Amino acid sequence: MSRQLLVSFSFVFQYLVPLCFVLGAFISYRTRRRQAELHRNVSANPSRETLEKLSWREFEHLTAELFRREGFRVVQQGGDGPDGGVDLELYMGKDKYLVQCKQWKTSKVGVAIVRELYGVMTARHAVGGYVVASGEFTEDAKHFAEGRSIRLVPAQKVLAMLQQQAGQQSTPSPATSSVPVCPSCASPMVLRTAQKGERAGEKFWGCSRFPACRGIRKVG
Repeated sequence: MSRQLLVSFSFVFQYLVPLCFVLGAFISYRTRRRQAELHRNVSANPSRETLEKLSWREFEHLTAELFRREGFRVVQQGGDGPDGGVDLELYMGKDKYLVQCKQWKTSKVGVAIVRELYGVMTARHAVGGYVVASGEFTEDAKHFAEGRSIRLVPAQKVLAMLQQQAGQQSTPSPATSSVPVCPSCASPMVLRTAQKGERAGEKFWGCSRFPACRGIRKVG
């Protein structure tokens, strides 16, 4: 009986594990698409009012997309429970950075939030951190961040990043006007040649932000 159960479980897991990987990839793709669309929508009307209309989850997704377009690999912590002062983890090579997002409409982000993130940075051995806000920071928060590896990103800076990134994509040079955009993050793509595998030697479009993004398109 136990042997039959073992065979049954083996048969199920043979298909369940690949299915989980496919499902995870699909969810990741959908999330990236939503984040890219959110970035485009907010970039079309970059204002404090637009940021304030976002939900806290949308603001977190927008922040993830902003850092992804800056070349970071972004890992969202997810969940609605306690996040330990961290909403996003950023990676640039081997360096890890932590991000706390604050979508507050009525008050400035105070020193307690910045101090909390600094403590988590130390515990998780992060080399730096960001507090990104839809508003402003108190003077105490600014003073605490000075001299420490924490960067405060107020609404004005968020809007500046949006406009800069949107401008980089909306004004292609004549030489790159026919270059497609990445289906995952909407960044310009680069023509590459497969080096190994069944398609070795074939041309394909790869995301210019590889390895942070692995989006591809077929040529032609």
